Amino acid sequence: MFLFLQGAMELSGDERYTSVRQRARVEVEIKKSRFIGDIAPVPDESAALAFIDAVRAEFPTATHHCYAYITGYPGRVVRMNDDGEPSGTAGRPILEVIEREGLTNTVVVVTRYFGGTLLGAAGLVRAYAGTASQAVAAAGVVEYVLHERWQLRCDYAHWGKLEFYLRTEEIKVGDPRFGTAVEVELAVPRRQAAALRQSIDDLLSGTAKWREMSPAFLPA
Repeated sequence: MFLFLQGAMELSGDERYTSVRQRARVEVEIKKSRFIGDIAPVPDESAALAFIDAVRAEFPTATHHCYAYITGYPGRVVRMNDDGEPSGTAGRPILEVIEREGLTNTVVVVTRYFGGTLLGAAGLVRAYAGTASQAVAAAGVVEYVLHERWQLRCDYAHWGKLEFYLRTEEIKVGDPRFGTAVEVELAVPRRQAAALRQSIDDLLSGTAKWREMSPAFLPA
């Protein structure tokens, strides 16, 4: 389980973005049509497409699987699909919800089971946009910040004070592993990374062993 590092700092635009906290699903019935909204944070377009395929596979008999996504941060890959609904009545309203919320690296799929009653163009726009909005609310909006990550190794004799320091400073940490020494994964916003590492080196009198891991965007 990760803890949150406190203390906001100014970060450049390519070090933070807004997306949803987690995958979520909502269901809405409108004039006997069933609308299922699925949403997820995704790191890139490949993950967005995989998510869409998974939803299609889960509901193979649905009438439509309409979707939109924005990915590729700090770039911008934008896609939308009406999947057989009248042009502009499904994918576009879903995309507008994503954009209105200021989200990126986010995918939304709205699956429809037709209930026999035509909704008209305006009704479809309201239905798809409303379902997407409810999905965003269910998933929760959060800011993602670029973190440096390391695997830190220390002697058992130093673990007590290191653990106290990490807890006191509320650093993001993974579960420690206890072998011939103690190993723990740390994550800290990039702008604070050098200062944190120096503080820990000073605390442990230079005995800490560091292994750099790939940076990652994590909820702030």
